[in-house]
Amino acid sequence: MKHRTHMRMQSFDYGSHYSYFVTICTYKRQRAFGKISENGFVPIIPEIQKIFTETLDEIENSYPGIEFDNTVIMPDHIHLLLTNISDNNIPLGDIVASFKIRLTKKYGYLVKQGKLPPYKNKLLQTNYYDHIITDDDDYDKTYDYITNNPISWWMRYGGNK
Repeated sequence: MKHRTHMRMQSFDYGSHYSYFVTICTYKRQRAFGKISENGFVPIIPEIQKIFTETLDEIENSYPGIEFDNTVIMPDHIHLLLTNISDNNIPLGDIVASFKIRLTKKYGYLVKQGKLPPYKNKLLQTNYYDHIITDDDDYDKTYDYITNNPISWWMRYGGNK
C-alpha cells in the first residue's frame, strides 16, 4: 500500500483568514482542459471555460466569505488564488474538495454527452499544492504568476508540453 505524505502544515489553521495559492493537477497530467496558444489558454471545447467559471461561482455562493481573486485554467492544471474572509472557519481542504467534485461532475457530464473524450481513471489528482500567502508582496507576485502563466507556458514550450 502506498503511503501518502502530508502536504499541509500540521499546525496551521487552514480555515483562518488568509489568502492561498492553490494548484490542482489533472491525474497523470492528462491534457484534459485544452492547449496553450500564443494568445493564452484555448479550451478543448468552449464548455470547459463555462464549467470552470460555473464551479468558481458555485463555490463562492456555497461558502460565503470565500473569494477567488485570480484563477487560470491550463491544459493539465488549474491555479487558484483565493481569500478566506469568512468567520465560519472554512477549511481550505473542504473548499478544494468541493471545487474538485463539482468540476469533475460537470466534466463527466460533457463526457457522457460525447463532447469530450473519457479521461483515464480519474480527472484530477488526489492531492493539491497550496501556498499560504504571507504578505502583500507575496500576494502580488502570486497574482501576476497566475495571470502570466499561459504566456510563460507558451514562451517556454511553444504549446508543445
